Amino acid sequence: MTHRRIEYGILGAIVTGYLLVGVLYALQTPAWQAPDEPAHYNYIAQIAENGCCPVIAMGDWDNAYLEALKAARFDPALTADIATIEYEDHQPPLYYLGGAAIYTLAPQQARLAALRIYSVLLGAGVVIFSYLVARQLFPHRTESPDAAG
Repeated sequence: MTHRRIEYGILGAIVTGYLLVGVLYALQTPAWQAPDEPAHYNYIAQIAENGCCPVIAMGDWDNAYLEALKAARFDPALTADIATIEYEDHQPPLYYLGGAAIYTLAPQQARLAALRIYSVLLGAGVVIFSYLVARQLFPHRTESPDAAG
């Protein structure tokens, strides 16, 4: 029983650390600075506003605009057309369907932060489920579940 408490304590510390770092990153990173963030955000917005599922089309990849945005480090003065960045439309929709619910429920000014935290929570779930899978695969090896976290 003591070993199990230590194991759960380690898992709890790993998940807590993950959540702390993830939420801080989500809240402190300026808008559109995470990789491909505008395209993922716009996929979610398309689902929330138009239903599933977006289709990739001509013009979704505007290289000149993307390069200008990157060169200016996503200067807010250039982000008026950010909704036109839609090149992630080919991705499987499950993550985006969940994100669409968050997008719809969150106030407009908090949507990006809410979606980032949604991603962090999904990541914490991956850590927990990795631990559970390791416990099932290696029930007699006490170090394996902790290493999975």
